[in-house]
Amino acid sequence: MRIQKRETSPKSKEEVAFVKRLGSRIAEAAANKKVSIERLAYEGGVSKGYLYDLVKGRGNPSIIILLRIADALGVKVSDLVG
Repeated sequence: MRIQKRETSPKSKEEVAFVKRLGSRIAEAAANKKVSIERLAYEGGVSKGYLYDLVKGRGNPSIIILLRIADALGVKVSDLVG
């Protein structure tokens, strides 16, 4: 039996729209806190490239990554995923 690897990047229009909204909320929260994306990446324990991709609406972050970013911003995950 062969197991297929499951694709994790957003596929549907709803998933793509959600990730774009998430990226916008992260960028907005960072701007409100006057935190650069570079600093947020450092504080959140993620790479700059990964965070830039999220802010641009690309990627599929795990809940752990969202928890780290929210913690670094001093907000709740629900504030980001709204």
